[in-house]
Amino acid sequence: MRSQASRLFDPSAEQRSLAEAARPVFDAAGRAGSAAAPGGPDPAGDPGPPGPGWRVLGESGLFGALLPQDRGGLGLAPSELAAITEQAGRVPVPGPLVETLWVAVPALAAHDHPLLARVVDGHAVATAADPAGRAPDLDVAHAVVVPGPHGDVLLGPDLGAAADPVSTADRLERSFRLPTTAVPSGPVPGSAPGGAAAPARGPADRPAGHPLPLLLDVGAVTLGRLGGAAYLVGIAARLLEIAVEHARTRVQFGVPIGSFQAVRHRLADTHVEIEIARSAVGGAAVDVDRGDPVAGGTVTCAAVLARRAFDAAQRHCLQALGGIGFTWEHELHVLVKRGHTFAHRFGSRRELERLLGAGLLDGELFQDTAASLRPGPPPPHI
Repeated sequence: MRSQASRLFDPSAEQRSLAEAARPVFDAAGRAGSAAAPGGPDPAGDPGPPGPGWRVLGESGLFGALLPQDRGGLGLAPSELAAITEQAGRVPVPGPLVETLWVAVPALAAHDHPLLARVVDGHAVATAADPAGRAPDLDVAHAVVVPGPHGDVLLGPDLGAAADPVSTADRLERSFRLPTTAVPSGPVPGSAPGGAAAPARGPADRPAGHPLPLLLDVGAVTLGRLGGAAYLVGIAARLLEIAVEHARTRVQFGVPIGSFQAVRHRLADTHVEIEIARSAVGGAAVDVDRGDPVAGGTVTCAAVLARRAFDAAQRHCLQALGGIGFTWEHELHVLVKRGHTFAHRFGSRRELERLLGAGLLDGELFQDTAASLRPGPPPPHI
């Protein structure tokens, strides 16, 4: 079992500086998209990729965060990208941002796909589906990564016409559900690490695809969960910032409402939940950096804690703002709806908790922790 100290995560100075440098980029992308909204500025009115906000992100080079520098990327580690992704959650920028950063670009790079350069510079769109077959912006995607029970597959742009739109309250996303024929049902040749990337062919009604190696040694689903968890922490942190500012400036009975214990304690509890989730996401990202065999388990834990933090933030912050938080003009509802989308992407909280429980019971997750939980010999009788 790993030591208690290894479970605590404190971002390095470099990670903090990367996050601080990325924040103005996301702010600029949000402003560019809002200004292009039909009918005037609207934080949720950006038409999405490849719109103005998306192109700002492409020009910044952030889409190539996980690419090596000799391939035109930034050469960042997953733990560094997690810090950047948290900043992205604070600003509502439409598009498959998490899917592009964490899944699509590594997949295109693994396949040495000619589309890679255009996706990195923001002139083309690539997305990824979650295990339930949901994928954002599939109608404009030039490539999509589809996870399957026997390996991840990279598919082309022909899925958009066959996909079913999914109605959602999230105004920042166009959601779709893949047709069942798009998900590989049998073993995928070459999907193991080091395997040959020969095209996979299924039945006549199943699209052709390129099998992928195990991305960053953990796979597309784990990477999507990690990126989504970091994004959720960013949303929760922004919600808390809004609520704290409101509690400081909103006056009732002659005093700021933040002076009341009922408000103060709820916001303090939210802060604790966010810090726990932030630490879990950072630690899980380091496990992915190192290729730790328990990385899949720690990422799932981080995803659960991020969902718990968002749930606390959206409940308590809406209560602190009262009716103001429900108005169409306030940004709070945009962030809450966006958070609910990511709280169900790559697994809901309940689904992930069940996955963790099953993994602990059968010993597939956290082998070292599971071993420590097995009952030992009874203590000597005194």
